[in-house]
Amino acid sequence: MEITIPENMDLSRPKRYVLNIEMGKYPAFSLTDKADRQLTFRHVFTGNTQEESFRRFRDAFYDNAFFAEQFHKVNVISYLPSFTFVPQLLYDHKDRALYMKFLFTEHNGKILTQALPEHEAVILYSLPQTIFDFLQRSLIDANYMHWTAMMAQYYARQSAEHPSDGKQILVYRHEDQALIMAFVQNQLLFGNQFPCKNDSDMRYYTLYVCQQLTFDNQCDSLFYPIELPPCAS
Repeated sequence: MEITIPENMDLSRPKRYVLNIEMGKYPAFSLTDKADRQLTFRHVFTGNTQEESFRRFRDAFYDNAFFAEQFHKVNVISYLPSFTFVPQLLYDHKDRALYMKFLFTEHNGKILTQALPEHEAVILYSLPQTIFDFLQRSLIDANYMHWTAMMAQYYARQSAEHPSDGKQILVYRHEDQALIMAFVQNQLLFGNQFPCKNDSDMRYYTLYVCQQLTFDNQCDSLFYPIELPPCAS
């Protein structure tokens, strides 16, 4: 499967671009100009199953030489549902498999971690082993990250621009998922993802989270929905 890149993207200068690979129900990739985030191209690989979708992505990877270019940076972003947070004080790296086994009985993939030092937490998440092995073989110096880390970065920018003593709830829709996180004064309160076929689903889960966190209209803030800029760093 040959993919046509827009003419205004000059891949003869790959160091200008960041390659983001999204691993979710439907794998996707995007190319973003690191100097101009508005200049971006995204392609999604769909299929009847996750395995079929990934197979289409893998075949396209082999069929398109630009994937082998030396980009400014390569990010692999996971949107898969197997993840959890562990307080930094309680986290022990050697026990990461025990955490995942306790929480996800069918877990059998590659366990990855990402620190959120500003929130004193560690994200544990997993990728299917076959997908991780392919990415490791095929990508040069890839940076693995989780969607919650991107939301935390967004919160850091928002809290700097709009300081608040109350809770701040962020809602983002990615494909068929509602991604919701909540913070208060830089403390992580909540992070989860929910199935989302339409806007009604997203409103339902947003109201559910607001109720669970006793949202106060007078002092708390709801960012619904947010627009996450392409990861260009």
